[in-house]
Amino acid sequence: MFSKGYRALFTLPIIIATLVLQACSGGDSNKNPEKSDNNVSISGTVTGLADTIVVSLNGTEETLQTNGDFTFVTRIPVNQDYSVQLVQQPAGLNCVINNGSGNAISNVSNIEINCTGIQGTAYSLNPLAFNEASKSILTFAFHIVDRFTGKAVEALTTDNVRDYLTITENELAISPLESFLEIEQLVGIDAQYTTVFAIDISSSMTAGDLQQITTSIKNTISDQDGNSLLQANQRVSIFTFDSAVENIVTSSQSLDTIFTALDNIKVGGNSTNLFGAIAASADSWVNEVSLSLVSYGSLILFTDGNDTSDIVSQETARAAIGNKDVYFITIGSESNTSVLENFTDSSNIFSISDFNELGAVLDSTLQFAKSYENGLYLLSYATPKRAGNHKLGVAANDNYDCNSPVNDSETQQVSDTGFITHCVDSVTYDFNADGYVDVVPTVELSGIRATVSPTVTWEAKVRWSNAEPALQWEVEDCVGSIDYDISRNGKLVTFTRPSDSFNMVQVTVTDNKTLATQDGYLKMSNDESDFEFIKNRRDEDLCNQ
Repeated sequence: MFSKGYRALFTLPIIIATLVLQACSGGDSNKNPEKSDNNVSISGTVTGLADTIVVSLNGTEETLQTNGDFTFVTRIPVNQDYSVQLVQQPAGLNCVINNGSGNAISNVSNIEINCTGIQGTAYSLNPLAFNEASKSILTFAFHIVDRFTGKAVEALTTDNVRDYLTITENELAISPLESFLEIEQLVGIDAQYTTVFAIDISSSMTAGDLQQITTSIKNTISDQDGNSLLQANQRVSIFTFDSAVENIVTSSQSLDTIFTALDNIKVGGNSTNLFGAIAASADSWVNEVSLSLVSYGSLILFTDGNDTSDIVSQETARAAIGNKDVYFITIGSESNTSVLENFTDSSNIFSISDFNELGAVLDSTLQFAKSYENGLYLLSYATPKRAGNHKLGVAANDNYDCNSPVNDSETQQVSDTGFITHCVDSVTYDFNADGYVDVVPTVELSGIRATVSPTVTWEAKVRWSNAEPALQWEVEDCVGSIDYDISRNGKLVTFTRPSDSFNMVQVTVTDNKTLATQDGYLKMSNDESDFEFIKNRRDEDLCNQ
């Protein structure tokens, strides 16, 4: 499964806040009092900081918290000797001060503090949706991105979430005793994932070029024996573009459909409607996380040039992207990657000089994309509040905030714009608790409900209870039959389709500790048209016919 990238939903306020912080980067020691005729300032830069350090200027201690430029609050008289000393550093971090002493005949700006030994952590929070799931249950869908690697963190669980995030209510840490907090990885639930490929077919591309692109796509979605590598909840769409943009495959899991469309792609005209392709491809799926729908996707676009058609504006394409994940694979030297950075982070742009590199680059692109599908989470919080207006806050726990660059790309962004693009430290949401009620234990079933994949796994868990569950599964045949195997701990069931025909079962899970119960229906077939045929019929009616 694929997807990545992030585009925060709160761009304008974040940029404004970041610009304000840039003016005082360096933590508590970046305040710069007004200059006195008889005093001078002492300043410099700090790099490699992965925690807080304490330094002194002529015996007066100050704290440095972020990388970048800093200025001591303390000022000293003109012509006085100065000495900057390291007072305290965390275990494992080694900081060295260069140009730390001298005579201050004027403002001093060449102090260098270089730290090594601890890489630390640097995260960006990518908020996707905030909802009131029911009275007293708040949900927050998000990625948390490792800024060192550019990939989404895939290891969050309910047990370790506080290692990565600080969750507050009205700016106070939430109570672990009077509230429930859960993290769910959305990759396993009944979500819709769409991978969209957009292929430049303008006349600058040869037939051989297109064949290498289509072959690379085939190799990513099928193995050497022709078996599908698509996940049970993953579908593929394909667009081609020259001056016109054409959708040749729409949300399909069928390898025959996808391969036939790829084999029929031909070289087109001499104009490139790049922005139109971006807009149309992005509009082909919805990113939504709500009670009724979990839908997510990513776009991988191949091009060897720039927009030459002027049919669709860059602004229109950017609006279509919104917070969706976009990757570009550029071939040759003509593509203007600085323009492409208006649509996605620079780490999502993969450039190759010739097609011999295409397979490896596409694999790298898909690895990034997959981390964002695996790293899509839903945080559910059962608040104890029962009235009034309140604020839920979520902040990344790390050593480098969004004022401190951690790689060359971020350093260049700060140099060019004064801030790090696509970086979010924290978000806050307002909610009203009037009418909120106590939560009750609930059994929840997670898993794909309709698929052409031969196997699918469902998970059952009991929410809003501290008791160890005792789960009992019942599977009733409705149409045909589906084989199943229950895991040793009783929380997972793997279903296997015994035939290529349409099969359907009703699944019921009961927790014998809390007596909570839940049921669902699973439909499996090797033919997508079976699901179209029954899509307007109720599951209950199909099972009772």
